[in-house]
Amino acid sequence: MRGFDSFTVVLETPGKPSQLVYKHAMASIVPLKFVQLAPRDEKEAAPAEEEA
Repeated sequence: MRGFDSFTVVLETPGKPSQLVYKHAMASIVPLKFVQLAPRDEKEAAPAEEEA
């Protein structure tokens, strides 16, 4: 992805011209590599509270 605004996204592919795509025309996006959006388990989500 090269750039975006409120209504469009500019996609860049090596060896091909850039493509202007309207956001309302996109159904899904598939990343080339793994993207972690949230912690994998509850231990990573919140630090353990120490008992006094």
